[in-house]
Amino acid sequence: MRRRWIFGSLVAAPVAAAVFAVALAAGEATVHSTADPSPIHLEEGIPVGVLHTPAGALAAGANYMAVERRSAATAPAEFRRLLALTWAPSARTAELDAAQQAVRQAPAPQGVHLLTAVVAGRVEQYRSDTARLELWSEAVYWSAAIAPTQTWSLDEVSLRWSDGRWQVSAHAIVEAPVPGWATVYHGNDTSLAFDETLGGMSAPYYGAR
Repeated sequence: MRRRWIFGSLVAAPVAAAVFAVALAAGEATVHSTADPSPIHLEEGIPVGVLHTPAGALAAGANYMAVERRSAATAPAEFRRLLALTWAPSARTAELDAAQQAVRQAPAPQGVHLLTAVVAGRVEQYRSDTARLELWSEAVYWSAAIAPTQTWSLDEVSLRWSDGRWQVSAHAIVEAPVPGWATVYHGNDTSLAFDETLGGMSAPYYGAR
């Protein structure tokens, strides 16, 4: 399936006022289920899925995709840590090669600001040590030279449970449904409005402790 990364994406559209990062209900649903309820722990600044349940798999996949979309083009050191900590060894090289090729074809613009969020997801299949997910994600970027722009992706993610964590064993990006044009009020779709309102914001980790 064709890879579609953020910059140069064919599903981009200008957006308006705010960026809404919706925490997955699956991650929140685990809060009271175990003595150590958090589905996500942070290692070296990377979210790692550590809850061996369907909800834990969904929270893991959401975090992995959100970090990948943000870091692959703009923070290569963070992206490599993500792969080292959350990708199965057999899948790391292919993912790194795909990301690097995409970045060469459409590099991040100079001075770009980028926010990413997983809007929705579902578990397509779950067995004792494997899970298959679909995740619908948004990324918003802008700069002094680029009007605020959004892209959407549908990620098909296969996970396996290994060494006390969920690891990505396969990942494909496919055509995603895209919302219509956002409503614009009083010029709030400009890069200046985004800088003044959203400057310094970062996307959340879902269910992180």
